[in-house]
Amino acid sequence: MKKIFVFDKESLTFQNIKTQSYIKVGTYLVGAFAILFILGWLSGTNNYIVQKFTHKTEVTDTLIIHGERFSEDALIILFKECNVKYPHIVLAQAKLESGNFKSKIFKQNNNMFGMRKARQRITSAQSEKNTYAFYRDWVDCVYDYCMYQSSVLCNVTNEDEYFAKLSARYAEDSTYVSKLKDIIKKEKLKSIFEE
Repeated sequence: MKKIFVFDKESLTFQNIKTQSYIKVGTYLVGAFAILFILGWLSGTNNYIVQKFTHKTEVTDTLIIHGERFSEDALIILFKECNVKYPHIVLAQAKLESGNFKSKIFKQNNNMFGMRKARQRITSAQSEKNTYAFYRDWVDCVYDYCMYQSSVLCNVTNEDEYFAKLSARYAEDSTYVSKLKDIIKKEKLKSIFEE
């Protein structure tokens, strides 16, 4: 067996390390490495475990996002924060498509716009349920509509063009635009966003 030496700074000589001491030091190093490895592994999987088990949601009649209940006021605030184009029209769409936020699709899929899962653009939809896009929460649905606006309606410069695009590309109902205009007028939605 080879002898192992260590330099002693006080005597300026090499001192022989006994094999047992070397094994003891090696054992300590391997043990320390194993503990650090396990701690690193646990910290990496801990995030996965926390995300997996704390993001459970249940389908109920009351939609909850980050501890807050859905409300029309919260929706309006989010529209303003996201700088939604023609928010009064989009709010009218949400009301029409979701039956004033009471439809089954809205309650079960968190889908207030009656949107299908996008195939050719980026989307925040998690999957599909009953042929409609399913969102983790109502906020993700709004984000998806914003993505729709930025990809499909990005070149629109006025309300008439917006309505025309919705009529041509969004709605199956030929009276869709007139229904939106009625909601906007009756509920004075434009004034909400003029403040």
